Amino acid sequence: MSLLKARSTGRTERNSKKQYIYNMKILLLLLLILIGSIIQGQTGNQKPGKKVSRYLNTAIDIIQKNALYKDSIDWDEVRPRIQALAAGMKKVKESYRLIDTLIAVLRQAGDNHSGFLPSATVIQLNNESFSDSSIKSELIDTHIGYIRIPLFYSRNLSAGNAFANQLQQQIKILDEQASIKGWIIDLRGNRGGNMHPMVKGLTPLLGRGLYGYAIGPNREVTMSTETGDAANIQLTENYQLKQPKPMIAILTDHKTASSAEFTAIAFKHLPNTRFFGQATGGFTSSNQSFSLPDGASIFLATSYMCDRNRNRYVSGLVPDVVTEVKQDVDTALEAAKAWIEKK
Repeated sequence: MSLLKARSTGRTERNSKKQYIYNMKILLLLLLILIGSIIQGQTGNQKPGKKVSRYLNTAIDIIQKNALYKDSIDWDEVRPRIQALAAGMKKVKESYRLIDTLIAVLRQAGDNHSGFLPSATVIQLNNESFSDSSIKSELIDTHIGYIRIPLFYSRNLSAGNAFANQLQQQIKILDEQASIKGWIIDLRGNRGGNMHPMVKGLTPLLGRGLYGYAIGPNREVTMSTETGDAANIQLTENYQLKQPKPMIAILTDHKTASSAEFTAIAFKHLPNTRFFGQATGGFTSSNQSFSLPDGASIFLATSYMCDRNRNRYVSGLVPDVVTEVKQDVDTALEAAKAWIEKK
């Protein structure tokens, strides 16, 4: 019996080769978990420990109440099956793989963005020093400012402040050393993480205030540099460009994902702004973090990322200028430079 509710025949079928492979991986995960439970002798005659049972019910309650795709799932079928798979489990950490099973059920329903973070991973993400790589900047042809923004995973506020201020400082340095005609923001390869330090550090280019929305069945949140999590990021100065409202080119590719996609979307519908490269990854739900009793976290898709005009980008953002990938030349960068030069 399927764990998903019957879908409307009017719904578009996902029949691409990529989606087929993706679904097979999910089904394999479910099968391996089931086989694993059988090998361990966890039969239906055994019950999970009380802590395990409560833990799993808490996780299911969170997902059933808040998930973007909650109405596509048969919860009356899911809950007893998960509890049955937990038979014999006495330690909470033993049940982690069943939280992964819940995430796999969400995948089957169409959610490609939610995830489960064990307590050790949450601790790592809250570590001040946890980041992937540094921001890169340079002056191109003496009058184009280039900023490449890496992914940033840390949830630590001090680390977020440091990242945002480093980003703004790189913009300031370029702006003060030359007469900048236009800017190129390179988000290619950026798989996301914590969006708020990225957006806050780009304030000199993005501007202050509203830049989008997170809209879902249960909530609508106005995204602004001055409210919510972004408001907690403190810039040491509010730098103003020498030339206000400059030309801005945004570079994206298929690896631009999640928070990096929302960072790109934040620039949609700004004057003198164009997008170059390839379509983004399509991980464009807005996620919320829900803590579990042991410190683990469910990173749950609860709404859609929308631009300042409330447009959604469910399949990802397609650039204004789609460029071919070549090994010997950076076609997206060259197209962005040519556009800035023509103005």
